[in-house]
Amino acid sequence: MGELERLFCELLWRQLQSMGLFTAKRFDLTDLAEAYGLREHYQRWLETSIRFLAERQFLTWDGQTGVVKDPAPRPMDTVWKEWDEQKQPWLAEANTRAQVVLVETMMRALPDILTGKKLATDIMFPQSSFELVEGIYQNNVVVDYFNDVLAAMLVNYCDLLRQQHPTAKINILEIGAGTGGTSAGIFQKLTPYQEAIGEYCYTDISKAFLLFAEKAFYKDYPYTTYRTLNIEKPVTQQGFQPGSYDVVVAANVLHATRNIKQTLVHTKSLLRQNGLLLINEISQLSLFTHLTFGLTDGWWLYDDNTLRIPGCPGLYPDTWQKVLEEEGFRSVLFPAEASHDLGQQIIAAESDGVIRFTQLPVQPLQKKEQQDKKTVKLPASATGVEEHIAGVILEQVASALKMDQEKVDKDKSFADYGVDSIIGVRLIQALNEALGIELQTTDLFDYTSVKLLTDYITANYTEEIAVAVAVDSPQEEKDIQAVKQPAPPKIKSNGYAKRSAIPSSQSDQPSNGKVPIAIIGMSGRFPQAPTVDALWQHLIKGENLVGKVKRWDLSQYHAEGAAYCNYGAYLEDIDQFDPLFFNISGLEATYMDPQQRLFLEEAWKAMEDAGYVGDSVKGRRCGVYVGCGGGDYTSLFMDSPPPQALWGALNSAIPARIAYLLNLKGPAVAVDTACSSSLVALHMSCQSLWSGETEMVLAGGVYINNTPQYHLLADTAGMLSPQGRCFTFDDRADGMVPGEAVGAVVLKRLDDAIQDGDHIYGVIRGSGMNQDGTTNGITAPSLRSQQQLEESVYETFDIHPEGIQMVEAHGTGTKLGDPIEFHALNRSFRSYTDKKSYCALGSIKTNIGHTQLAAGISGLIKILLALSHKKIPPSLHFEKENANIQLQDSPFFVNTQPKAWEVEPGVKRRAALSSFGATGTNAHMVIEEAPEVIREHPEKPAYLFVLSARTEERLHKQVEQFITYCEGVESEDCGNISYTLLFGRQHFKYRLACVAPDLAVARQALYSWTQEGQASGVYVAEKQEQQEKPAFKQMGNQCIRQCQANHEEYMDNLRAVADLFVQGYELDYP
Repeated sequence: MGELERLFCELLWRQLQSMGLFTAKRFDLTDLAEAYGLREHYQRWLETSIRFLAERQFLTWDGQTGVVKDPAPRPMDTVWKEWDEQKQPWLAEANTRAQVVLVETMMRALPDILTGKKLATDIMFPQSSFELVEGIYQNNVVVDYFNDVLAAMLVNYCDLLRQQHPTAKINILEIGAGTGGTSAGIFQKLTPYQEAIGEYCYTDISKAFLLFAEKAFYKDYPYTTYRTLNIEKPVTQQGFQPGSYDVVVAANVLHATRNIKQTLVHTKSLLRQNGLLLINEISQLSLFTHLTFGLTDGWWLYDDNTLRIPGCPGLYPDTWQKVLEEEGFRSVLFPAEASHDLGQQIIAAESDGVIRFTQLPVQPLQKKEQQDKKTVKLPASATGVEEHIAGVILEQVASALKMDQEKVDKDKSFADYGVDSIIGVRLIQALNEALGIELQTTDLFDYTSVKLLTDYITANYTEEIAVAVAVDSPQEEKDIQAVKQPAPPKIKSNGYAKRSAIPSSQSDQPSNGKVPIAIIGMSGRFPQAPTVDALWQHLIKGENLVGKVKRWDLSQYHAEGAAYCNYGAYLEDIDQFDPLFFNISGLEATYMDPQQRLFLEEAWKAMEDAGYVGDSVKGRRCGVYVGCGGGDYTSLFMDSPPPQALWGALNSAIPARIAYLLNLKGPAVAVDTACSSSLVALHMSCQSLWSGETEMVLAGGVYINNTPQYHLLADTAGMLSPQGRCFTFDDRADGMVPGEAVGAVVLKRLDDAIQDGDHIYGVIRGSGMNQDGTTNGITAPSLRSQQQLEESVYETFDIHPEGIQMVEAHGTGTKLGDPIEFHALNRSFRSYTDKKSYCALGSIKTNIGHTQLAAGISGLIKILLALSHKKIPPSLHFEKENANIQLQDSPFFVNTQPKAWEVEPGVKRRAALSSFGATGTNAHMVIEEAPEVIREHPEKPAYLFVLSARTEERLHKQVEQFITYCEGVESEDCGNISYTLLFGRQHFKYRLACVAPDLAVARQALYSWTQEGQASGVYVAEKQEQQEKPAFKQMGNQCIRQCQANHEEYMDNLRAVADLFVQGYELDYP
């Protein structure tokens, strides 16, 4: 096996490198484990892998840190092509064929296994099949040899028993018999002794193996019985009589327990005095077992490390002898000792007959309480459906486990009956077929008993099942008809929905007292879209903003001809920054992370858009919450950087920069929850406003890559779409596309915003966040957690999902994540409604890729733009739904064309927004269109429009931007615009004022000024530093008063005020 193990090791090395491990020259084990979020047993697995790799000289290793010989990864398509050629001789060999197939299967799935996306057992037993594992324990020279030795020992012992007690029956029990690799040989050897065998009890912790074995063996060996047994627990609790067996056989199973001594106590309790224990166990660490069974949870259960072979759960022969003798076994023999170097050992030991019992804590009886809970009365129709569901579950569970229904306790965990992931797949398939519903296998592990599963199915699928069952008692028919009537007034509510909520047309205030939050300002930069208005033009046209990567030449990081993702959606001109505008020195700006610079710019623009960068905001309780993470900018410093580089790299400086600039006194908080960061920042902003901690909040997110490191690591880990497309909810989904963005919004309590006359883009009706907790891996999403969060938001804020017409999904375009998100949404909505295909589903990631920590703010800005324009933009790259998604009978449809956002009279436009962090923190929010606020401003003969900048050049740009704004504005409110420009802006040295009766005249005058340098009604000057002249200031204030009182001379007075403004006079504006 030396050459084959070399190939296995090469395959392991290349696959780990493809995930991004060992691609740097030096590494630290702890850092690797933390960087990839490996669970504890996979950290142990990785450490053992490093030992194997060090033996093969792929790296050097001191027990904690190491040096990689060649950190450059090879393309995996090339590696697999070479493997396909090299494996052929080993596939042709009967003794190695099964090992080669199993190792390849596990290695191809290794990235998904280590990251928790898939269970090792699901790969090892696909669709509950034992085919991959059966061959490991059968038709192999080494395996057969050790099985023959064990069987021969058993036969010799049976001979001895018959000589001593000719009429006595011999009872044998096998622990962890699995697929029967050892059992099959034993049964053949026992053929001459069939009449003497009282019982051969075939046990395993998994009921699936027992069902398989009973079908395979019982007909030919009727003395066999089949029972579940967990040898880590006292046998008496599992219905076994102590001292009942003459022989106990354990082949390759006892090592997979937490404490070997406790395991031997339980094993010995099965044996009568002088009974024989026969063990077949591994004798050394093997690369094959490490790459296969070593990836299962059971392999790393052990906590008695000092007794185990380093790197695996096996015990050396001398350790076996020691622990067996300590636990009361005599005459310990190793009949195949000369062959231990083949990797296995046979151990025979005799029990001294002393049985020890484990003392367990006494558990209080709870049956009475459970019975009391069952006395709750339900409506007749619901009761009939629930009873039917419970009956079907009992029937299918009993059938799957081959046991009587009467013996299935509704409150007992499925796991206690031996239901594992293998049986679980079959059971869910049977339940779906019997009930006509669509459960997921994961439901069986979220709702872990007949009672819990019944409650879940009843709550979510009652209507479908009720129609199918057609309950025919008169009272039940009446109930079903009644609940099917639509609920008034405008939003239909199905009676089988488990919750009720207040339709949006009936209430504007949630019952929890948390007032809606108004969004009064926004700004952002996106790929190929320097403003939110530019972004909208791309979105509504359905344009793909992903392109070939230009920021770096990625080919230099890959071998010639290698396949890699060369697509991304990156911002342009991230090196452009005006430090003097923000009172920052050139040196400090040079060493500022571009994330600091970009967010500072967009935060200023958002506050300016809201009308709050003037003196009125200084010193106010305005908070700043930003989704942002550690950047890679410092890796570009080649010299010894100055002290400014220290705070230039701090995450906390991103929110602090704008707070410092504007003298904001609320909290300034950097939020990092991975992909959900900016939506979590928005939720925390709402909490701050609800608590009264702040009166206004600036919230947003930013994500920028300065080096190709993330792109390369994500690509080698298989996270990126080779086609450079986010196929969100599509069957072609093959990964995400990297993107960048920066965005900011300004928030206020709705009643305050209305009172202050703020322009409102939209309203946050409710928000929430939670954590996945323990899942299949720290990066694995949780359907149940997402569903719980969504339902919690709807219930807490009295939001009925029938009033949500659009969902901006997280939707990264992955085979695993998209179906989980869809099913969570589907279940959440189905808790309230049975309405179909009414809610548009999409994701901005199809346009601009996954902008990571800025994903939430990007989705929010898309929603706000859609609300403002009353149109739903298309979601791209969708042709055929993911095979694990069923849109047809759901509330959703993927919107692939620009669509008018129409609602019934009295119903408000609403959208939901989701963002799920890679490390388990989830956020969900519901946004509503702005309320109609009628503001009546008395018409004036003319209006004052003022602009300013720090330089003459910037002033010209300000004017050009204002001209563009005037061309695109839909509703003309000159009074509001004039007020915002005068009071909501900071006024700088270079100033311009325009007096005009409306925007059209102002636009024409300003255009003339840009072309000719002068125009009627336009005043331009550079503010002088000398003191104001009191007479001029007094005259200006007099002009303002006359504007209010005397309309006949209004224009002359307003022109005088304009002239004084550009000279820098601070007048007493009303």
